[in-house]
Amino acid sequence: MRSKIALITIVVLLSVCLKYATSQMTVGTVTTNTTATAAPANLAIPTLTSGQTAALQAINTLLLLDEESDTLVLLYINGDNDLAPYIHDLVRKVHGGAINPEITVVMVLDWPGAGNSRRYRVDGQGVTTCDFAEDYTCKGRYVLEQNVEAFPEDLGDPANLSQFIAEASAEYPDAKRVALALVGHGGGWSPNLLAGQPQGHGGKPDDELGGLLWDNYTGNGPGNSLSTLDLQQALSSAVASTGRKIDLLYLDACLMGMWEVAHEVRNEVNYLLASQSWSWTSFAYDAHLLNIRNAQSVRQIGEAWIQNEAAILRRDRYPFTHSLVDLTQAPSLTTSIDTLAQSLTAVASSAEGKTKLRTAFAASDCFDSNADHIINRNDANAGRIDNYCDLHSFAGQLQQQFINTLEIVNAAQAVQIAIAGAVVGKADGCGVPVGYSPLAWCWQALGGLSIYTPLGEDDWKRGLYTQLQVARDTHWDEFINQYWANVSAPNEPGCPPEGCPLPDGPLPLAHSVYLPVMQR
Repeated sequence: MRSKIALITIVVLLSVCLKYATSQMTVGTVTTNTTATAAPANLAIPTLTSGQTAALQAINTLLLLDEESDTLVLLYINGDNDLAPYIHDLVRKVHGGAINPEITVVMVLDWPGAGNSRRYRVDGQGVTTCDFAEDYTCKGRYVLEQNVEAFPEDLGDPANLSQFIAEASAEYPDAKRVALALVGHGGGWSPNLLAGQPQGHGGKPDDELGGLLWDNYTGNGPGNSLSTLDLQQALSSAVASTGRKIDLLYLDACLMGMWEVAHEVRNEVNYLLASQSWSWTSFAYDAHLLNIRNAQSVRQIGEAWIQNEAAILRRDRYPFTHSLVDLTQAPSLTTSIDTLAQSLTAVASSAEGKTKLRTAFAASDCFDSNADHIINRNDANAGRIDNYCDLHSFAGQLQQQFINTLEIVNAAQAVQIAIAGAVVGKADGCGVPVGYSPLAWCWQALGGLSIYTPLGEDDWKRGLYTQLQVARDTHWDEFINQYWANVSAPNEPGCPPEGCPLPDGPLPLAHSVYLPVMQR
């Protein structure tokens, strides 16, 4: 594009020069071997025609547009909780990456306490060591109502997330793609509250209310976060306002790489990036932002972000899993899961069927869904049984257990094929979650999307699963309920008077330090 514009500019300038030279020739004859004299009084500098002027203005406009960023990166960072100490490093990295001239970065940043939520148009001046919690202007680098302004306190309110997306998109309407990262606590899929329950959704995903982006101070009491339906509502409202989908959604929080979440936002998002397991405060936003190029596709950006995270976590030997899901492939995946659910419902009522289902579940790759620091699929004496398992792995174990039931075998194979088509990028690694558990977390055959499988022990969230769109579009809820003989799920938990505790992640990351070898 630039080379074409440069060529047009040269042609126009040459035509201007030619006109100028011609005009000089018509003024008088220039003799040789004479000393230089002042230009004749009647030598007029030629003016450009209106057409030439318009052409140059158009070229200048194109040049300016060509230099603008193609990618609008929206960062919605909730540090109004126990993540605050780690957000300082994140903000430093954001400024390091924002020097990239091919991106525009808009950031909401919320710190603990009241009056600490602000929206920044991140400048391109580079890394800063400012403490934005203490000095939101960074020694005058940001000026109120120019490149920073106050933002509503409650980042767990879907209306505020929608407002952020819509306003930033309207401010930069020429962006060719929008990447949105939501940074904070997470716990997988979470239900809306029932009447009479405490305010907010947050808390540990096992015995509290779960949720995404827990906000410790909302301006009206503690404890708000986004349920899965809240997330969809916020994105749907923003899409309706802007007329465009989110090209890349990064849920930078624990356990959010679930089919239930992906299905809920499939109409508002093109690509979803998330972790099936617990996440870490690696916060590789310097690399994420610095390496975005206008020539990249959204998929390439998402794949690069996975590798940026993996590089840090592999180096420090932490367990991790990240996946990039193409949500345009969601319909085929939904169809295959529904077919599998119907075939499993047919066998879930028999003792033999239940035994095979539980055996398949216990052999699957699963995750610490209840925050008890272990991955537990079958040992009731070790604590609560987890219920988020990798869908591809579970489908493989179903084929082994029901090897003589052709309907289930075919349905499970179809699910695996659909997952392979939808998950277009993934990375995972085995390691010990230092500071969280002494036991190594390792997985064998991850497909990149987990699914709710309360087959080891019953779970209170089963009773609220019907809130999700997946329950309306598939028979997965019927399968789970049939497995539990269609009895009512356990009562949902409440919170004590002092409020629900925060979840445990993202977990702190202890970086390795490598010292140089000195030789004399």
